[in-house]
Amino acid sequence: MRFKQVILTIITISIAITANLTVNRLVPFSTAEVLVQTSNAKKVEADRLNDLGLEQLDKSQFEAALQSFQQALAIYREIQDRKNELAAQGNLAIVYDNLGNYNKAIEYLQQVLAIAREIKDRKSEGKTLSNLGNAYDNLT
Repeated sequence: MRFKQVILTIITISIAITANLTVNRLVPFSTAEVLVQTSNAKKVEADRLNDLGLEQLDKSQFEAALQSFQQALAIYREIQDRKNELAAQGNLAIVYDNLGNYNKAIEYLQQVLAIAREIKDRKSEGKTLSNLGNAYDNLT
């Protein structure tokens, strides 16, 4: 009987020591977790810039809106967010259209169209084709 108690005590101590070592050990973040956190922070910033650009566009602050949308676009490209890249480029096209720079608007709309087709966003594809038609019409 005494032998069983000694063995049980040794096993209990071994488990306690192993558990303590495991609990107190720091577990490093994986690269993927850090990248996700960084991407999320960047997306939040890009979304903020895009929203700011929309406010500026609404107030006819076209130069400021261009800067905001361009910064948002750069971040969306960096984090490979194609859907929001499409939106930022579409917003840039709207600003250039408002500035009367129809060739630049067409340039951005063609990029939007390519992305819409790539990600199979039929609604954006149709809207972009309509906007392209309007931009070409404005050239004449």
